[in-house]
Amino acid sequence: MEKLQSEGKYKSLSNKEYEKSINATEIFTLNVAKMRAKFKFGQHLDQKRFDMIIKHLEDRGQEVDKATIQLMKSLKG
Repeated sequence: MEKLQSEGKYKSLSNKEYEKSINATEIFTLNVAKMRAKFKFGQHLDQKRFDMIIKHLEDRGQEVDKATIQLMKSLKG
């Protein structure tokens, strides 16, 4: 905490006040075996909102925006 609160308004972790919390804290590692994700690309938006997002992406004009526009349009049907 010393590096985060250089003004010194912190209590040391060795303070009795933190003993219960520290004793109840566990550290563990998660090994991910399988990961899934769900993405929304505007398929269920009404046309007005969909067009507004497309316009903003076009205005920004980065390569990732162009790819996103193509994907959005292909999924919209």
